[in-house]
Amino acid sequence: MRITTNITIAALLFSSAHAALPDHALTCAASYERRPDRAAVEEAIRCYHAVDAAQLAAATPTQRFNHYEALLSTLTYAVTHYNGANNGAAQRAWANHGLSVSTTLDGETALTNPQRGAAKFWLASFITFDVALRDGLPIAEEPRFVLRYPSNTMGALEHIRSLFMRAAELNRTYLGCGPYRNLGIIHLSRPEFFFPGSADLAVQALLDTYSCDPWFSLNTIYLARALRRAGRAQEAVPLLQDFITAATTEPQRFGASRVIDTLEDVAKARVLLAPC
Repeated sequence: MRITTNITIAALLFSSAHAALPDHALTCAASYERRPDRAAVEEAIRCYHAVDAAQLAAATPTQRFNHYEALLSTLTYAVTHYNGANNGAAQRAWANHGLSVSTTLDGETALTNPQRGAAKFWLASFITFDVALRDGLPIAEEPRFVLRYPSNTMGALEHIRSLFMRAAELNRTYLGCGPYRNLGIIHLSRPEFFFPGSADLAVQALLDTYSCDPWFSLNTIYLARALRRAGRAQEAVPLLQDFITAATTEPQRFGASRVIDTLEDVAKARVLLAPC
């Protein structure tokens, strides 16, 4: 989905086009709130996609940013949660859609620096999905961004890394310090045999991410994974136990809009604890 740069006369004359975008966003967000129901997630994607170019062109830069951010978040959920042999075509379509939208967002010229950082974050994320799908690598809900990069994707990996680094420079705390988290996950994704010390680098990066935002549940999950990978599984035990206790008693503390995601991460934490 790409925006046309020409603002139509009708869009300039009628203020209703300006108001329609946030109103529409509320409708789309209501569908997404019913995740993990796949039909609801797909309904949200169609809802965001229904916003036409004239509405987007007439919107403010922040309204456009919020629209793209919500759509990309929804597409990410679809790509990472609904996968497998029977979902290949849909997953490919969602990833392609996200790559197009994130490229459009990254090309917006009127963004603030924090918004530009977020745009780099989403672009890097969807390039990751694109590389994985083109190389036939699985994208699963768990782990979300970890790829086992074959040799022919090393160039893409460095490009992704540079985008996350730029995202961190512009908006380090975005999505629970997401740029730093994903830089740590890149280390975690690298095979230790070919990249000695990757596990230790992942631990350090993800410790920094956890310190940056201990209330974003994925930071706990990936730090625990890195500790296990580095042979420090026992250090992950109290981390995971404390997270499970806090998240099951007060999930809102991890973000009112992320209660569903936090409770999903509790299930992942229990799986990580099982072999410890």
